[in-house]
Amino acid sequence: MRKTLLSLSGLLLTSCLGGDNSGGSPFAPIPDTQILCSSTVIGCQTSQIGSKIYLGYLSQGLEISCDEFLHEISWQPPLRRHFDALASATAEAHFQVPGLYGLFNSWQGPLGQTVFSLERGTYRVCAFIDSNDNGRWDISEPFAQGTVRVGEELMPEITDWVNF
Repeated sequence: MRKTLLSLSGLLLTSCLGGDNSGGSPFAPIPDTQILCSSTVIGCQTSQIGSKIYLGYLSQGLEISCDEFLHEISWQPPLRRHFDALASATAEAHFQVPGLYGLFNSWQGPLGQTVFSLERGTYRVCAFIDSNDNGRWDISEPFAQGTVRVGEELMPEITDWVNF
């Protein structure tokens, strides 16, 4: 009996340390995601250091424009209920490029639960700098959009920022 248990634990350890651990799972960890907003974009100057930045993953509507989406949901709090996963970070100064930087690695689901993974696939990513700290996007605040492939990208970077 003891010999059997030892070999079974050895098999378990080997499978845990082996190559691809997806096991065919349709889910993959949400990658740490970073943003870089150049100081050439109005609203991404050093005066915004310390502002909250929100970033959300959307599985539906890859063709959607983030400004239209953010405008549509801005009066329907809480923000997290409109995204598959939402995170916030504090805007920091970037050490190489004049502008703002944020790293997102802690995610909430639509009900406020902690989320670690999403279904593998392509997601629309929307981000904005909440300059006035009201928890929603205002038309005067810079926003960014992009796409991320969950299950394929290790650390995507969102750099496509716009300001009205």
